[in-house]
Amino acid sequence: MMDIMSTAGAAQLLGVSEGTLRYWRYMDQGPRSFRVGRHVKYRREDVEAWLENQMATTARGGVTERPDGGGAR
Repeated sequence: MMDIMSTAGAAQLLGVSEGTLRYWRYMDQGPRSFRVGRHVKYRREDVEAWLENQMATTARGGVTERPDGGGAR
């Protein structure tokens, strides 16, 4: 079964306010959402995937280990 979250739950997971999440939805940004009647819902996997994408596309700086163990890149 899918893990479905409310706006409050998704906002908490992302560390933003519910207002920010509503604004992102209005601007057609942020994680994928859907409606159940009048209620906006989010699938946890969609929220986590969106967050992973944000981290990947906005990551800057720092020294990281290469996956092959070859040290810094």
